[in-house]
Formats: sequence, structure tokens, C-alpha cells
Amino acid sequence: MNLNVSFIDSNIILSNDFVMCVEIENKNYFYRLVDILNKYSLNEIMEDIFENKVKTKVFIDFFNIDFNEKKVINEINSIIQDNWNKNGKDNLVKYYNKLANLYKDIIKEIDLPLKIDEEFSFNNLIKLFNLRIHMKNGLLDNLMSLIDIQRELNIYDVIVFVNLKQYLSIEELKEFYKYAIYNSVTVLLIDSQHYNNNLKFERKIFIDENLDEFVI
Repeated sequence: MNLNVSFIDSNIILSNDFVMCVEIENKNYFYRLVDILNKYSLNEIMEDIFENKVKTKVFIDFFNIDFNEKKVINEINSIIQDNWNKNGKDNLVKYYNKLANLYKDIIKEIDLPLKIDEEFSFNNLIKLFNLRIHMKNGLLDNLMSLIDIQRELNIYDVIVFVNLKQYLSIEELKEFYKYAIYNSVTVLLIDSQHYNNNLKFERKIFIDENLDEFVI
């Protein structure tokens, strides 16, 4: 799978066998690429990208990673509902009815015409438990959680990380690369500077300040 960008000569090859890195020293080009990828991930039509639709997710802010975006939670709930339809639906209805009866006894003490929804539904269950994915303490752990989410839900074709190398050590990068590849998750890194080290499992396109392009 390739991501062909009009102003980059080389194809950005997307694969779950390695991590593709695009390092751009020219700030205008760096901004331009991140901007179009970010808009492209939001399903905007971008004339600079030529290929069949690739479902992308772009992460720029690593301090406020949203594990619980609507698309993720909806997909999880869909899986839960499929399992719910196969297993234990009668027990869930029985427990829900017991809870509803207890709740009705409590609200009887309030002198108002209160009414609850006594009919059991999956939407009621969602509201009751408010299912969420929690962030962990370290960045590497949170990145691996993103890989886990993609592995389980397969929402995107590629996950894009912008300037991630500024936050991880070489050993952490190696560990992250191995984890993504082991779980068959396609990752693309876009960085605003050139890193001389070439890591295992990494392929690289380097564009210098003069827009000279190198495939490493």
C-alpha cells in the first residue's frame, strides 16, 4: 500500500512489516505534509494525495491522546452487542429488571410524577456502565495501547505519528516498532528533523532544507 504525495518524489510505502519514517528538514514542506495528512484523515479531499482511499489517524499531541473517540467506542459497543446477542441476554434482562424495581422503590419517596424506562435495551446498558479506555502513565505504554486498539478493532489502515521521535529514546522506539510489527499494525512517522541513526525495522525518506530527497 502506497501513499503518493504530489510534492514528494518517492512513494511513501505503508506496510506492517516495517515502520516508514519521513524526515523533513524544510519547515514549509513538513507543515504542508502534516496539514494535508491531518485533513485527509478527516475525509477531506486532498489534491496532493493520489491513491485509493487510505483510512488514516494522525496523532500530534501526545499529552492528550483520546482513546475514547466516538469511532472507537462505537466499534467496541458493536462488538459487545454482538456478543450480548449470543450469550447471556436473558440474564442481563433479569438483572436489569431487578435494578429497575429497586430504583422505582427509591423514587417513590419523591412526590413528583417520575417515570423510568423499564424496557431493557443495549443503549440503556451503555449508559449504565459508561465504558471507557483509560490512559496509562507513560507515553510508550499509551502508544502500545493505541496499537492494541487498532489490532482489536482494525479501524484504520495506517496510524500516523508526528514528531514522535522527540519524545522516545532509541530503545523505546525499537520496542514500539517491534510491538507494532508483531501486531501487524501499519505505522507512519513524520518528523521535522533528520535523525542519523537508522533503526532495525525502519525505512526512511529524508528531505533536506534544500528539498533534496534521499531514500535510506
